[in-house]
Amino acid sequence: METTVGEFTFRLSEMVLGLRSTFGTSHSSTSTRRNALVEISFHGHNGIAEVGLPPKKLPVYVADFNEVQQYFAAFVEHFQAQHKVVPPASYDPFEGLNAARPVPPELVPLFYALDTCPLNTAGFSRPPRNGIEGALMDLVAKMASVSVSMVLMDREQAQQRRPCFYTIAIAGAAEIESSARFGARYTPFFKVKCNADVANTVATLEQLSQLVPPATLPAGTFWTLDANAAWTPAVARAHLAALGPFSDRVKVIEQPFPTDFIYNLKAGADMSEWVAVRREYNARGFQLFADESVVVASDVELLAPYVDGVNIKLDKAGGLREARRAIAAARSKGLRVWIGMMVGSVVACANAGAVLPLADYGDLDGGLLVDEASQRFTGGFRWCENGYVEQNLALPGYGLLPKH
Repeated sequence: METTVGEFTFRLSEMVLGLRSTFGTSHSSTSTRRNALVEISFHGHNGIAEVGLPPKKLPVYVADFNEVQQYFAAFVEHFQAQHKVVPPASYDPFEGLNAARPVPPELVPLFYALDTCPLNTAGFSRPPRNGIEGALMDLVAKMASVSVSMVLMDREQAQQRRPCFYTIAIAGAAEIESSARFGARYTPFFKVKCNADVANTVATLEQLSQLVPPATLPAGTFWTLDANAAWTPAVARAHLAALGPFSDRVKVIEQPFPTDFIYNLKAGADMSEWVAVRREYNARGFQLFADESVVVASDVELLAPYVDGVNIKLDKAGGLREARRAIAAARSKGLRVWIGMMVGSVVACANAGAVLPLADYGDLDGGLLVDEASQRFTGGFRWCENGYVEQNLALPGYGLLPKH
């Protein structure tokens, strides 16, 4: 899909990504992904971003490629109808973000069209909005000859390295071993997918502990368990009883809550048992993080009594701006911040990496999970020693270059 409106050219294409190994979670198992690549060109600059599209599962994974196409077409049509209309003088695309650089005047109408698109109320709108906003942010940075990180923050902050995790998916023993050995080449920080089966969780942790003995881990290294909304309070307590032998490695439990947790909170449901679960985990040295339950900044305040941190993803939030607001909301509540991503190529990694310096941790491992043949671009952030990641501030935008 390609359309030119005035001096802007908009392109949307499908990215079929082969995975290095089967990616199994508590809700799906995939060996390929159908993501979307958004490109917006203006005066010789090409802004790019990727939309991550896991298997659709409402109310968390809300869009497929067809719906991305639908939103993209609606956005372009909306911009075409009003691109010569001057946005209100009071409109600021970066309002409240404390950004280091402003949006060039030529791009303000595009942000305004995105923020006023008629399909913004659709339940599937946030992933495609992220793709369009991500491409616009790439344009903003390239027009200023700086990285996207340095649009959002000052150089000192943008230079900060952060630890990133490699995901060990639910799989058989042989596949887990192959995946762990590959991931350990980049980082000792592991994010271990699990489901409600305590015995399987223990077996996986035992296998990983044999492959990567705790005594060999660098100081400060830890692993996480990601339940992907598969637990109940009873299952959480059963896991807690079994995690003692791994408490020197496993420090964070991600999304033990059900997928509708945030919606139950908004409806006023009594979720106090999860407060007790958090207290019990904290007493044993573990922290609980929300992932599927946190979508936008306003969710953070509701979740604060139940969690120690939040996992913020661009595709959930709808783009870098709302992610930035969610980070600020989390910090105001004293919560840890994790930047995550849907499975995607190095493009999606670079998109999310732009806000990683504002966080404590990340699991921006999509570029490692996707096979080399599927990668359309190279570059982005750099993996450093002991699993830390730093932004490439030498190249403008996301620091990506076409592979061919």
